Amino acid sequence: MAMLIILMAGLVVDAELGGCGDAASQAEALAAIEAQNAEVQAALEAGDMARYAQVFTEDAWQVSPNSMPLEGRAAIQAHWEGLAALGEWRFALTALDVWACQGSAIERGYGELSFQPNEAMAADMPAFTASAHYVAHWIEAAPGEWRVRSDVAAAAPQ
Repeated sequence: MAMLIILMAGLVVDAELGGCGDAASQAEALAAIEAQNAEVQAALEAGDMARYAQVFTEDAWQVSPNSMPLEGRAAIQAHWEGLAALGEWRFALTALDVWACQGSAIERGYGELSFQPNEAMAADMPAFTASAHYVAHWIEAAPGEWRVRSDVAAAAPQ
């Protein structure tokens, strides 16, 4: 029991000395992640899926509700390029919570995805808006430069 208490105390001290949980680190990570979320939204609105995909690491995973994982930046880009051919997509992302520690961050958020079909698809696919809760694992690729390594969304109840 004493060994467990010493181990736990060591982990807490290590986390505090390593910059985990300090307000400045958390605020910096949140600001950088919110900027990247704005970049995601702008890239989708512009239909620029190469720009959208740059937010992800090379080995990223993206899992949308009721879908198989997309594995890798190239797969994510190709998937979204296919979707862009169907019409216009828009995200509204809200970071609800970000916790960062030593170059890694977890974001919990809420998003709304809107779709407006192009003329060719209008008869086959209606416009829609869907909402989801998501968890994203971010990696600090360079100081202040965060990229998504894992992005998992769950459809919000209707």
